[in-house]
Amino acid sequence: MKKIIIAIIVIVIVIVGLWLILANNNQEEEQIIGGDTDEHGCLIAAGYSWCEPKQKCLRVWEEPCVEEETEEVISEESEEILP
Repeated sequence: MKKIIIAIIVIVIVIVGLWLILANNNQEEEQIIGGDTDEHGCLIAAGYSWCEPKQKCLRVWEEPCVEEETEEVISEESEEILP
């Protein structure tokens, strides 16, 4: 009689455990806050955007999104203007 009761308890525990595992897998995954990225992998919430000329993610207020040659011309022109 004890063996039957123990077997029933074990079966109930296994069934409840499997049910909890399946119920947990069916829930939607939680979205990580601040982990939004664009198609290039740039972190949008951190202010990064894709710069095509430089082929990398950057923040435009930290580094301008212009080609290297254009950047050099701009710095040369600003040096000519300054006394």
